Amino acid sequence: MGYNPPRTEVLIVECKSFLDSGGVHINDFDSDRKRSKRFKLFIEHKTREVVFRRLAIQLTDLQLCQPRPLINLALAAGKIAKGQEEITKLFDQKGFRLFDPNWMRERLDELSQTGYDNEIASVVSKLILRGQLD
Repeated sequence: MGYNPPRTEVLIVECKSFLDSGGVHINDFDSDRKRSKRFKLFIEHKTREVVFRRLAIQLTDLQLCQPRPLINLALAAGKIAKGQEEITKLFDQKGFRLFDPNWMRERLDELSQTGYDNEIASVVSKLILRGQLD
């Protein structure tokens, strides 16, 4: 979860690696399939509505965000099976965000180009993407 104060936006991010599997598939978002249970917030409108409402109340009560935040949903997927275009289209229609492997590679590449930083993600991206592990 992340908070963007200027936009008063809370972003809920579901993270799935699936690196050693077939990856996220468009059928995972079909409410009639058994596998769809792992993406309830994306599929079940009523569940999403209740979770978003309660989260907004809780974050506001704890003064972690401004009142009435805009809450959005995203998926960060390390691997996407065939059908990424369909997933992207579905997410665009529903107003969800998709952080796919290409998005992650681009961000890691940007991170590897920055100056000194003692954060683990920054150090690892620099080691890998600057070719220092050869």
